[in-house]
Amino acid sequence: MSGDSKTLTLSYAGFTCALEGFADPFSLAGPIAAHFREAEARGSAPEAAVIQRIAEGAVLVAADAAGVTLRAATACAPEPAASVAARLMRLRAAMEAARQPEAPSRHAAPQPMSVPAHREAAAEEAVRAFVATERAEQAQTEACERARTLERARSRIGRLKAEPDPLLLEELARIEQDLATPCPAHDAGRQLAEATGEDAVERILDKTRSQMGAPESRRRISALSHLKAAVAATVAERLSGGPPEDEGNRLGAYRDDLARVVRPGGADGHPPPLLLGLGERVDPADAGEDGTAPAETTPRP
Repeated sequence: MSGDSKTLTLSYAGFTCALEGFADPFSLAGPIAAHFREAEARGSAPEAAVIQRIAEGAVLVAADAAGVTLRAATACAPEPAASVAARLMRLRAAMEAARQPEAPSRHAAPQPMSVPAHREAAAEEAVRAFVATERAEQAQTEACERARTLERARSRIGRLKAEPDPLLLEELARIEQDLATPCPAHDAGRQLAEATGEDAVERILDKTRSQMGAPESRRRISALSHLKAAVAATVAERLSGGPPEDEGNRLGAYRDDLARVVRPGGADGHPPPLLLGLGERVDPADAGEDGTAPAETTPRP
């Protein structure tokens, strides 16, 4: 035993149990030795879990097939909060160490290389307890965060009720003023015009249909259709390699067709004669030499 570190080491057939930081480690030596004897009677190696239960309040520092190391809880310095991943790694390491085959004792009979059922059950129970603890801690953390968020929202709503937004009040006042202002007369007329817009469109469509249905309009539309057909036939004949046509004759035919379409039938290229009334006719013999008209004109019968 080392006096400075207060470490008591117990050895049994290659299995070592180290007790660190205990105020009276000799009080634990008796029960641990009794466990060693029971294990020898069963023909198995001592179990770390049983030794940890014997040393109440002890922390399992290391455990393997060669031995265990226990440390008093009061002697342990406060460890920082480990992450979930680190604790899972330590738990897996402990489970792997528990599943490893035990070192055969010099006085014990050879045992089959298999993990006892009670160790498997203990490992599974430890895993379930660990997962339940982690879930409880996570649920508590989420509940605290939701409570803080709700409290912040309530305080913000309280501040808004106590101090209204000036922009919101200004917008509400403007809307109330617009609703209270009567609609001018010209707005009513504009709304009436917008309401009767469909009637105006209907009148325009009726006028267009009547103009398109006139005999002269139908004749011009028919002539234009024939002209388009003639042009298409000419272009098709030229593309197919037909006999070349004189440019002047071809343009002249188009001009004649276009003239017939634009001018009504029977009309020539000269405007009609101007007809004057009796009081508007001037006799050339009565006009002066200087070309000025006389003061009075005598109508000719």
